Amino acid sequence: SFRSRAFTNNILKVEIPGTVTSIGQSAFGHAYNNPSFRKLEEITIPSSVTSIAQEAFYGCASLSSIIIPDSVTHIGGNAFYNTAWYNNQSDGLLYVGKVAYKYKGTMPNNTMITIKEGTKEISDYAFETCIGLTNITIPNSVTNIGMLAFRGCTNLSSITIPNSVINMGISAFTGWTSSQTINIQGYSSAPSGWNIGWDGGCSAIIKWEQ
Repeated sequence: SFRSRAFTNNILKVEIPGTVTSIGQSAFGHAYNNPSFRKLEEITIPSSVTSIAQEAFYGCASLSSIIIPDSVTHIGGNAFYNTAWYNNQSDGLLYVGKVAYKYKGTMPNNTMITIKEGTKEISDYAFETCIGLTNITIPNSVTNIGMLAFRGCTNLSSITIPNSVINMGISAFTGWTSSQTINIQGYSSAPSGWNIGWDGGCSAIIKWEQ
């Protein structure tokens, strides 16, 4: 795992060695606490990396060039928040590696989305408060759904979670009401570690489809 905070000079470009498999939480992020990377402009992530943790590049405002390989299958929440790279992306669903990372911008009303085949994860906050979302199709390639991923998607009448999903983030469906349905394939009850948001924050109908 790559964890920085050990550098003392302003760094403009980083090439991570091919022995690294993960980038740790806030490794480059929170530049106000991590001054080495306040001026970071370019970073190359090797194909050995599969995981980028929460807030890894958070606040690296000058970071405009990021090379991210398809080997990346996990990205934590706000990993690229307030970077020049993220801010320069077009509005819409942004894919990073094999992750559906974030819907950027204001979603139009009556939006229908099909997550592309081969996607491994729907990241933390990916569709949070996307009230324009009315239909979404999740392929069997998806294994992880991040925390708060569908929080506040109040116009999504139903969603089907395929049996490929083995990890469900905390409160993924917080804010859902009793007029909404979550169809979960392959399970008769919630596996250990799942917290869909029914801890007082989700009133949706849960249908287990083993």
